[in-house]
Parts: sequence; C-alpha cells; structure tokens
Amino acid sequence: VGIKKIKRAKMNIYISTCDKTLYTIDVFQYFFNKYWDSSQQVTVLGYKTPHFDLLSNFNFVSLGEDRGPHYFSSDLLNYLNNSNEKYLIHAWDDAPVINKVDIKKIVAMKNFMKENESFKKACLTPDLVSREYISVNSDFAKVAPNAGYKLATTWQMWDVDYFKKYLALNYSPWDFEIKASKQSNDDGFEVFGYKEKCPVNTCNLVRGGKGGTTFIRKSFYMNLGDYPGYPHMKNEDRNMCLKLFRKHNKKVSHFDR
Repeated sequence: VGIKKIKRAKMNIYISTCDKTLYTIDVFQYFFNKYWDSSQQVTVLGYKTPHFDLLSNFNFVSLGEDRGPHYFSSDLLNYLNNSNEKYLIHAWDDAPVINKVDIKKIVAMKNFMKENESFKKACLTPDLVSREYISVNSDFAKVAPNAGYKLATTWQMWDVDYFKKYLALNYSPWDFEIKASKQSNDDGFEVFGYKEKCPVNTCNLVRGGKGGTTFIRKSFYMNLGDYPGYPHMKNEDRNMCLKLFRKHNKKVSHFDR
C-alpha cells in the first residue's frame, strides 16, 4: 500500500465542547491559529453560545441544551446526519495543539484512507503507537487486535459513515472509547497512525472530578501521555494559558486526576 503524490485537501475540523468547559475554547483557538493555520475553518459544536469572542476562522454551532455527556453521541450524530462530507477531523475543547502541526502528514493520511478502503480512521497523535500495534508500511502502523482504544476520540480523522455507525450506539465519550472500541474489534476495518513524528502533539487541560465537577490539571502544559520525543508546552504558551484561565476566573488545580 503506497501513498500517491500529496495534494492539498480541505477538510472540516470539529471541536466538541460543553457548557462546563466552554471557556477552554478561548485557549484552544489561540493555540490552533499559532500552530496550525489561521485560514483553516474550525467548527465548535457546543450548547450555550460563548460569552467571549471567537477568532475569524472559528464558527460556533449550538446543538441545543446541554443534557450531559451521555448525550454526546446522539447530539453529534444528529448534526452529522445533516452533513454530506466524506472525511472529518474531530477533537476536544481541552486538547489544544501545543507545537507546530505537520499539515502535509495529515493530508497524506487522508490520501491513504481514500486509497485503502479498509482504513476508516486515522490517529493524528502518538496515542496509537503507545499501545500494541502492527506495522502497515515504513510510515504507518495500525491498531493490533484487542489492543484497546481503537475508537479513541482525541484528534482523530474519521470516515464519516464509520464514525456515525458507532455514534449510533449512543455512548458517552468514555463508553464510546472503551465499549464501542471493543465492539469494533471484529468489524473488518482498520485504524492507523504514524509510527513516529506524528502530525499532532496535544495536551489535556481539564479533568473531571466527583459529582460532575471539572478542574484544570496541575500538569495541563505537558504533552498528553507524556510521550518521549514530543515537547511540552512552551513557557510563553503556558503563560498565555494562565492569562486566559484568569480571564475566565479559573485556577489551576493541585491535582492531575
């Protein structure tokens, strides 16, 4: 399986948020336009309209009332059912990119999916190769059988019909990653990613606490997974995060989990 000559390709990027963590979009958009591309359109899928300004390439769509995480799948599915796109990128509000994104590699991944119909999802981060995997070629690896988290949701490129198939199971984000992943193990389709130098390096700003509360992680500036070879957030960006947290009356916690 090979990769044809890379061509530039437009693709929609969707960011899921909720009322409790909507403020993280203010951080997310800063990082995105610094390390991705300010001409790339981004659609934020949430509930209440942001009370802060969005950058010109960010668009907000309300999915209605925030009824809690157990409605994540059905709310997103309802939106995508009105879309006719073939591929999309999906990520979370609290997982901004923290250094330069390799857009050419993302385009190459999309082209690979188009040329190889059994590959329905691409992991843009090092997450896939942090677990058991099988080599596909010199660049790519695929999820090994029963390795877990086949349907991880942080910075993934999806074949839309494949995404919708599992959204129809109506899981919360956490159940989607665990239960839907198990159900997908024998579906005959593959998930792949780069073996090294993955195109997206991200972090995890927020964690959930007891009773549905959320808090900003003490180590919000570290790359998600603490993967070797991938830098943590730069000091200047870390300071910008703290400034934006203060803007929204948020404080960094003493905890990570």
